[in-house]
Amino acid sequence: RDGGDVSRSKARHWQSHRRGLSDADYRVTKMRFGKVRDASGKSVPDKATVQYNEGVTITNMSLEASECVVNGKPALEWVMERQSVVTDQDSGIVHDANLWATETTGNARYPLDLFLRVITVSLDTMRIVRALPGSGDALGAGVGEGVSGRA
Repeated sequence: RDGGDVSRSKARHWQSHRRGLSDADYRVTKMRFGKVRDASGKSVPDKATVQYNEGVTITNMSLEASECVVNGKPALEWVMERQSVVTDQDSGIVHDANLWATETTGNARYPLDLFLRVITVSLDTMRIVRALPGSGDALGAGVGEGVSGRA
């Protein structure tokens, strides 16, 4: 199913409604896809929904955004993986996207804003790729190394 389209206008709509949240409300530990049941009743990822944290969920994302693939993985999944809190098992070093956001950019919303921007860039990229000559065939040929899509 296609969950709709998170476009620039909807991203601006989101920004206009988030003003009442505090910096703590934007803390992310691990983004996850929502869950739905497939035809057999098995729980599968809902790529149209991302739970950013306990209080913020992004819904109605166009499935087309997940079709923008960079180095074998959807760009959205790269962001979801990297904008998190992870402890390296060998060194014990904690990678905390929240600290980087506040210490480097001064913006606790940075991980969420980045994710929303990547949705827009992914959708725009797929529109461009599909408009290229021969895009109905093998999309990887001539599109650019590391970026592909599925038609």
